[in-house]
Amino acid sequence: VVAGSFYPGRREDLLKEIERCFKHPLGPGSLPSEEKRTESRVVALISPHAGYVYSGPVA
Repeated sequence: VVAGSFYPGRREDLLKEIERCFKHPLGPGSLPSEEKRTESRVVALISPHAGYVYSGPVA
């Protein structure tokens, strides 16, 4: 519904924006490692609801 407004509308652009947020000085610093990915059950999820431009790196 808000693709292209609060976040990029194209998949490739969205992935680049997420990568930028991870590598931003206020973000975690790097992308998650493929090695650390495991199958697990999500118990809870906290998700930012503002556009990435407002809270991306720290969300």
